[in-house]
Amino acid sequence: MSLISTEYILGKQIGKEKAKQALAAIRTITEVCTSGEKEIDLSLVSSFKDFEDAFQYYNALNNSANIIITRNPKDFKKSIIPVMSAEEYLKSIK
Repeated sequence: MSLISTEYILGKQIGKEKAKQALAAIRTITEVCTSGEKEIDLSLVSSFKDFEDAFQYYNALNNSANIIITRNPKDFKKSIIPVMSAEEYLKSIK
C-alpha cells in the first residue's frame, strides 16, 4: 500500500486533516518498506503496463510483504503475493 496514494485518495473523499488522522491509525498496524534503485530498475523492465503498479509490486516483493492492497487487483494478475481490494482485506480480518 502506498501511503502517499492513500493520503491523496482519502484527502479527496474526507479532507486532508481526517486523511492524516486515518493514516496515523493505519501506521499503527503497518510497516514502511524501504525502496531504491533496485525496485526502480526492475519496474522499468517489467511487463507491468503501469510503472507505479510495477514499483509497488517490486517494493512489496523485495520487502517480503504479506499482501498487496489496491483499488485495482486486476493490475496485479501475475503477482506471487496475495492481492486484495481494501474491502476484501477488511472483510478478511473481521
